[in-house]
Amino acid sequence: LWSVVDMTTQFLEEHVREPCVLVGNSFGGHVALRIAHARPDLVRALVLAGSSGLIERTMVKGAPVRPSKDWLEEKIGELFHDKSAMNPGDVDRAHKLLNERGGARAMVKLSKTARRDNMTDDLGDIACPTLLIWGKQDIVTPPSAGQGFTELMPDARIVWLENCGHAPMLESPVPFAAAVRGFLDELDERKPLNESRPAPTPDAPPSATSLVGHAIALRVARRRRKLADTGWWTRNTARLQLRQLESLLSAGSFCRFGRDRHFERILGLPDPADRYGAFKRVVPVADWYAF
Repeated sequence: LWSVVDMTTQFLEEHVREPCVLVGNSFGGHVALRIAHARPDLVRALVLAGSSGLIERTMVKGAPVRPSKDWLEEKIGELFHDKSAMNPGDVDRAHKLLNERGGARAMVKLSKTARRDNMTDDLGDIACPTLLIWGKQDIVTPPSAGQGFTELMPDARIVWLENCGHAPMLESPVPFAAAVRGFLDELDERKPLNESRPAPTPDAPPSATSLVGHAIALRVARRRRKLADTGWWTRNTARLQLRQLESLLSAGSFCRFGRDRHFERILGLPDPADRYGAFKRVVPVADWYAF
């Protein structure tokens, strides 16, 4: 994530040289958000469609080292509510890229860095006008993510698209383009897009939408309290690692990779240290990401 943010920032500095409107879908939206947060001088406004950064479902869990076309077609198809909107050429390009050396590994790494970077605490600092365009049938970044962005960002509004999944610019190009064009026209007038939204008061009952942003903030706060509790990690790290190893060995023993490396026999070792040592000996570090 951060390498792409740095590369895009450098491009904007060297070639655009003025505040611009960044448009991003999914991971691209996450990159745009990070640039807007770190370098507001480079960003005039944001257009985000199905952006990661709050809630996202991984699409690469269990990704094979060399994905087949059938596997990719299934995964790419999940991005669309209407599978007929999927371009077969995209599957061919993805298959070629991901079967190059290190391609699948890079995809997994990219996905993990995005999921680990939750922006709940930073969104309130992004003051530029923001248009969110969200498919109501998005299963990767669900509607609750779009609503969360709307609640946590100070100058954001959302356009919902019916019968649309994670890629609205491909599945609903006409309403998507109309929303973007209307937003760009409004930028010339530069009135806050959320000026009609009344400011919350301490005694006001929470609305259904404000609860979404509140719930996201609470979830992240709980996670950070756990991460900050060094005593909890000292007490539980070994137990958690052992449980994860047992789960990997158990699941892997049913596939050829695990059978060839005798996962079932390793799982039967009585000493946890022996199980861990045996696993490290038969599985090179470079292959760990496959699990």
